This record gives sequence, C-alpha cells and structure tokens, in this order.
Amino acid sequence: RHQEFGEWTTAQKEEIKVEKAELKEDKAKFKKRKDQLNEEEATFQAILLMDF
Repeated sequence: RHQEFGEWTTAQKEEIKVEKAELKEDKAKFKKRKDQLNEEEATFQAILLMDF
C-alpha cells in the first residue's frame, strides 16, 4: 500500500511539473502579446497626435 502511494505521488509530481512548465510558457506568451498590444496602442496614439 505504501509503495502504491509512492508511485502515485511521483506521478502527481510529474504532472505538477508539466503543468507548471506549461503555465510558465503561457505567461511568456501572454506577456509577449501584452507588449505587442501596448506597442500597437502607442503607434495608434502617435498617429492620432500627428493628425491633429
């Protein structure tokens, strides 16, 4: 019974590790997208300023 628990926790640890890695990736993508949007917004503001 104890060994089963050991195997289970190992599997859980692996899953958690994978999920954490995926989360990190998503965060990086999110940040990249956010920076992209901020840049587009800045460009848009600059265009507006030029027009008036």
